[in-house]
Amino acid sequence: MEDKIVNQLQSVLKASVKKNLEKEKKVAVIYSGGIDSSLIAYLAHQSGAGITTFTVGLPDSADIIFVLSIKKKLPFKPVVKIITRKELLKALPQTRKIIQQTDLKPNLMQISLATCLFLVFEEIKKAGFDLVLSGQGADEIFAGYHKFEQFPFSRINQLCQKELERALAIDRIRDQAIAGFFKIKLKNPFLESEVTELALKIPPQLKLKKKGKKTIHKYILRKLGQRVGILKETLTRPKKAFQYSTLIQREIEKITRRQQFCPRPDKLTLGKRPPIGRE
Repeated sequence: MEDKIVNQLQSVLKASVKKNLEKEKKVAVIYSGGIDSSLIAYLAHQSGAGITTFTVGLPDSADIIFVLSIKKKLPFKPVVKIITRKELLKALPQTRKIIQQTDLKPNLMQISLATCLFLVFEEIKKAGFDLVLSGQGADEIFAGYHKFEQFPFSRINQLCQKELERALAIDRIRDQAIAGFFKIKLKNPFLESEVTELALKIPPQLKLKKKGKKTIHKYILRKLGQRVGILKETLTRPKKAFQYSTLIQREIEKITRRQQFCPRPDKLTLGKRPPIGRE
């Protein structure tokens, strides 16, 4: 059964990536070095498109350190941008303004995620790309968050459905708003209906694989990654949310606390930190 599902998933995700490439010869991929963005980058590369991946983060962030360590082994061109505090401070007011123009609440998590995207899109635009692919959506439909471990298998796909609805109502709106500011087309192959419909039928035991006391998240995606030829280092890399793996949320928290003690006319007001719902 496992091999059959991997075959189906490979066929559907490959077709989704190909559709989202839109016959473009030069495409950017937002790349953390994790399984989600790696699958998108590898499948796009194997479809014949010229792929350049973009990774951003503060100097000692997990994504920067990891991607630099595997950079020479990748089959596509990786661009790694180390963000300075000055660049982060410059991006924050514009990011907050973009979020305020949507119906989303400009809380710490939303501002942090939006700022990560703003900085990576800024780099992508400078490099001359108009089409960007992202791995957004994989955590939702393949039970990638640690909180899924709290529930019995019988509830996993129901919870995946709810997470998908949230991603479409919140994450996609935020991401598209930032992309629109840069006049970039952002595509999410994991969120195409053919992929989500298949994912929501996959047995939960193939999403959360129990091995002793450990749980392998997105197990079936890692099996697909193995078949596609993704590096072993990536296949075994644990999940860490974008705003944390770049260290951007940590830095924004520092900036916010400092501004509370040293108010300025352009003070960034983020409000209370929301309850932890995502990694």
